Amino acid sequence: MAVRVRDLIDAYLKDLEAAGRSPATIRAYRVHLFQFLYFLISRGLNIRTITVRDIRRYRQWLADLPPKTRGNPKRAPSSINAALSALHGFFAFLADEGIRSSIPFTRRLRVKQPQPDVRAPAREEEAEIMRWLEENAPRRIFLAFKTMRHAGLRVGEAAKLTPRDIIEVRGLVRIRVVGKGSKIREVPVLDRETASELLELKREVPPGRTLFGVKDCTLRWWAERASKATGIKFHTHLLRHAFATEALNRGVPVDVVQQWLGHSRLETTRRYAMTLDERVEEYARRMLEGLGESEPTGTEG
Repeated sequence: MAVRVRDLIDAYLKDLEAAGRSPATIRAYRVHLFQFLYFLISRGLNIRTITVRDIRRYRQWLADLPPKTRGNPKRAPSSINAALSALHGFFAFLADEGIRSSIPFTRRLRVKQPQPDVRAPAREEEAEIMRWLEENAPRRIFLAFKTMRHAGLRVGEAAKLTPRDIIEVRGLVRIRVVGKGSKIREVPVLDRETASELLELKREVPPGRTLFGVKDCTLRWWAERASKATGIKFHTHLLRHAFATEALNRGVPVDVVQQWLGHSRLETTRRYAMTLDERVEEYARRMLEGLGESEPTGTEG
């Protein structure tokens, strides 16, 4: 049975590749599915007769595994849901192939996830972090952080940039980004100094090399160093949050920000609109000050 299920997993992964799924997605699915295969063999289960109850036990088994991140007592709900998502797709494939008559899943199998914190760092904290990076990190590393901040790139997207991805059209510098699912988008660089430095670096880097010359893990390492040195809670994704929040604060339509960030769902981008505390607080203060200065008129409007 083990060899047979392994063959089915390989066939499913090839199907995903033919459908255009990204190599990163296929690698992640492979890990999740072979992890499930281990559970299957250790419990003596048959792929054709697995039930929702069995999948629920598998979910608990995942929750009891050692966490990926040190310091966390349990596996993150997002990690468990990612494994369940891969498994759901696999069973849908088996149903399409006539190997199973049904998919043993219900919505209640998903683990409730806390809403991600999309608040941008305070301006003073951001300035201190960037100042530390400017003083301590190599020039290219610091420019990578400025690019994430002023173009809203994910850390992995920034690390993969090449000189060809920096484009200048009618005085506006844009970045060609290969995002999640290998989707391509173009993002403006909303800072003149950063845009100028990117054009300069583009001329320096030989063809075939990445723009910043480092992997995403190196950029994360520098972010961790900056956080420890300044005592400020910081990670690279906060720069993306700052970019989105600033754009929305300046009146850029949410659907445009969605395109810049590469979000497939508008609801994801709208979360940033819920964090515009500065504007909400300012309007509230103005209204309260106005109410305090004037006497009620007794009329309604």
